[in-house]
Amino acid sequence: MDHQAIFDFGADAAYAYANTGNFAQVRKILADANATDANRRQAGAIASLGVFMTLAAVLDGAKKAGVRFTNPVPTAAEFSYERMRGSKAYSACAQRLVDSVAALRRDMPGFKAWGSRRSAEDSAPSKVEVVSLPARKTTSLIERNAAGEIAATTQIEKDLVA
Repeated sequence: MDHQAIFDFGADAAYAYANTGNFAQVRKILADANATDANRRQAGAIASLGVFMTLAAVLDGAKKAGVRFTNPVPTAAEFSYERMRGSKAYSACAQRLVDSVAALRRDMPGFKAWGSRRSAEDSAPSKVEVVSLPARKTTSLIERNAAGEIAATTQIEKDLVA
């Protein structure tokens, strides 16, 4: 079994999801990772590693480009740790990666990601570059209680229309 090609297959599915929102290939990979057939399960496990490590790299690239996330975004290291632990936190971590990319696509429709593929054995982070982001405007709302203390804050970010 060519592990690198299968990992790359997952990475390609992750880039397709990040750039187009098409989750079909990722869904197929996840179904294979949970299959009863041992070969499908092994291929799905390797490809899903490619998916989630790539999504983590895409999100890391977005953060480095100045994108701020309201909720914590898992890093590739955190994902790897939870995966090796085999804990329920692994599934939650993977779901947070998918949800974070969905939020990025929803809130920044001009976002596009590309990067170099990462070897399954390579521990160095993938290079991901954000090639376009729309101009943004942030509005902050601060609610105070009767004592004048901050009770709640809300930040709303919108794309500026050119």
